[in-house]
This record gives sequence, C-alpha cells and structure tokens, in this order.
Amino acid sequence: MKAERISSINMRWKSSLKITSQVWAAYRKTTTSGMPEEINSTPSTQYWNEVLLPKERLDPDLVKALIATESAFNPHAGIKPRPKKAKGLMQLTRQTTQALRDQKGELKDHFVVLSKADIENPNLIICAGIRWLFRKQRTATSKFGREATWDEAIADYKSYFKDLDNPQMLKLRKLYQKLKK
Repeated sequence: MKAERISSINMRWKSSLKITSQVWAAYRKTTTSGMPEEINSTPSTQYWNEVLLPKERLDPDLVKALIATESAFNPHAGIKPRPKKAKGLMQLTRQTTQALRDQKGELKDHFVVLSKADIENPNLIICAGIRWLFRKQRTATSKFGREATWDEAIADYKSYFKDLDNPQMLKLRKLYQKLKK
C-alpha cells in the first residue's frame, strides 16, 4: 500500500474528504479480538454513524462478523480467481462500487469513489462496504415498511433478505455473539 494513494468520499455539497493510507495507519494499531491487527472497522463505523445518524448505531463488531463471513479477513478474496465477482474484505461487486460513486443513481449523498487498486486496500474497502451497508439498511427499511434492524440490513447486503435463517446468517450471528463476549 502506498501512503500517497488517495480515495475520496464526495459529500452532497460537492466537497470531498480525502482518506489516505497515512490517516488510516493511525487506527491500525488497535487490535480487537478475532480481527487481524492491520484491519480495523471501528474508524469507518464511527465515521458513518456520525455522518448518517442512524436511529440504531452500527456496531463495529457486527461489521467484523460480516467481514469474517464474507471473506474470512482475506483482503484479496475474489480478486484473482474471480475477477468479475465480488471482491475484497467486504466482497463488493463492480455494480456496488459503481452505485457508491454514481451521483445520479441509488445514493443521494455521501458517495464513495474507489479505484481498482483501492479494492485491495482493507481500510478503504471497509469504508465503502459500511457505506453500502447503511444503504442496505435504508432499502430493508423500505421493504419492511418499518425501521430495519442491522441484522436485516446485513441479510439484504448478503442477498439473504428472504431467508433470514440462511446458514451464512446464522454463522454471522454466532460470530457476532462471540465478539460481544
């Protein structure tokens, strides 16, 4: 990872916040049980909680459980063997990364622009994945006609919206409970 590589998050008012590898390096020092030292979802989770102000804050441990079930903490998951499928720690598809940056698309604000190289940067992909998870919380809320839980948002993120008891969802819940102990 090169310290000078920059990815921007474009805000509604067209200004941008620059996130560099140097900024994220300060957060990497914290080790959380069950999570590799160089990967930390807490700063991104806190950032999106503060910016998007959900009724129920997203728990960083839930993001860790999601990463464990999506990629087993392998930042290169899906990159080489399946170049056209989901990629990286949060297993984002090309369609998702396009939606995250498309100012005329699904998102109305807080866009995330990732380059192809950014997909392999654990901290940038976590930031983008959490932004997408917040979007999925909104779509799940719309589908239910009530405020969706984060568990329901993750089911939508993982395409298990109609099968909340899918084995992958059960595994995620078990990992989350383990992290909370």
